[in-house]
Amino acid sequence: MEKIKYVYLIDPFGYGTDYNICLTKSLNKYASQKLKFIYITSEINNSTSFKYQVSPFFRITQKLRQRFPKIQVMFKILGILEYYYCYFNIIYRAKKKSGAIHTIWIKSPIVDIPLFLLMKILNIPVYHTMHNAFPHDKESFFTRIIYLYFYRIPDKLIVLSNSEREKVCRYNNRLDQKIVCIPHGLMSEEIPCLTKSSARGNLKIDYKGSILLFLGLIRPYKGIFNLIEACALLKDRGVSFRLIIAGKNNLHKADFNRFSTYVKKMDWIYYFEGYHSKLKMRDFICSSDLVVLPYSSGTQSGISYTALRYCVPILPTSVGNLLETVPDRYKTLSPPPQDIDSLANSISAYLDISDFKSYFKDLDTLKKYHSWENIAKSHLKMIYK
Repeated sequence: MEKIKYVYLIDPFGYGTDYNICLTKSLNKYASQKLKFIYITSEINNSTSFKYQVSPFFRITQKLRQRFPKIQVMFKILGILEYYYCYFNIIYRAKKKSGAIHTIWIKSPIVDIPLFLLMKILNIPVYHTMHNAFPHDKESFFTRIIYLYFYRIPDKLIVLSNSEREKVCRYNNRLDQKIVCIPHGLMSEEIPCLTKSSARGNLKIDYKGSILLFLGLIRPYKGIFNLIEACALLKDRGVSFRLIIAGKNNLHKADFNRFSTYVKKMDWIYYFEGYHSKLKMRDFICSSDLVVLPYSSGTQSGISYTALRYCVPILPTSVGNLLETVPDRYKTLSPPPQDIDSLANSISAYLDISDFKSYFKDLDTLKKYHSWENIAKSHLKMIYK
């Protein structure tokens, strides 16, 4: 096998664009001059765009979509054909230029298995980042079988925490030999921190007491109702605080209406609806005293790595690797998932802490572990090995 000159990092849907841009920049910064990393995604309209907008194939499929807008099956077939067309271009470039392919997200194992097998036949080194061992909202016996077969194909599997390694090795411990654990990086490092008063001023909040924060897309598994009910318990106990909820409401109709009723009824909730820019997310985090992640399931959350970057305390439930961004001496405060009483008690315990000096001191070690320098060097060690 020829020495690798290029590594194509592929995120076909732009699920983690900010993260992947940071990763690509860091890899190019610390790699030798003979190795170049190229980030490819549908979200960036430049020469490395995943979907080649000028290709005749793409134009033809667009015309078919416009002509037959109600044929959903055809939409799905055309989507897969576009996906294959774009991937074949990348595979061709990788083979021609002594490149390797690192997939950060995939469409689905069933769709991607033929592409990965083609890469193996052509002797193209291939790595895959495994964000979730199995889909946390669609895990079944069948999906586990498909994913476990898919994981056998790449040369290396990158996991962001050992908890995901354990999930996979529980069903096939031979995969442990190809798994490399590389942590998630800090987010929004390019955006400066704000004082609490300045951040609250930007949000037009004049409350001076403690503020809790729930940030991100509102989905069933994220436990928003558990958090609201836990906060209601604390209010009944006479605890003084406010709760910011900032994110797009992505709940089903019944839960959507239930959530809307809570927000209108409870005057201690500030609700900022919709998707928010990184600057706005900075304002939410810097204005709060505690970021709460009351998830009932999940693996990792970009919110926790953004809060870690701004040195704001985090209270996650003990699921996935959410506890990775919490100093060891405070992990015992994290409640089990879906336990409203424990969540209320944990929030109360955090609000009672008068001195966070030890917490912030421990954050320095965590921030070094999740630094982009450490992450880039871990990736390069895997490639050069």
